[in-house]
Amino acid sequence: MTTPSHPAEPPHPHLTDGVLGVFTRGSFALSDGTFLYDSSYSLTRDLGGRTVTLQLATTDPAEAHRLLPRLRHAVTHHADLHHRAVTAVVHTLSDGPRPPTTSPRPTPTSSSTPSKPPAPPT
Repeated sequence: MTTPSHPAEPPHPHLTDGVLGVFTRGSFALSDGTFLYDSSYSLTRDLGGRTVTLQLATTDPAEAHRLLPRLRHAVTHHADLHHRAVTAVVHTLSDGPRPPTTSPRPTPTSSSTPSKPPAPPT
């Protein structure tokens, strides 16, 4: 019985982002010595006091780089996104009236909205 040789690295095993960190593709060794590689890049990090795994569902590095700005935005604004998600669930499950949104529509002022329509020309 021979020990299987070290697995060949998958193409593009790492993807480095200056803001988020290093994404990797994991591998799994089967009992027959065959190695399987993840079909995505992933990174585990602390986010708001919780350990989360960020995942890019692609093996194509160009596609992964294209997805990074959206993922950076989600990480940067995670607190606001979490609040919005919780609020949406509460509204969906509650029977009461909905509170105003976080960005209410501007109310017209008396100088911008006349109290009665202008008189027709004579």
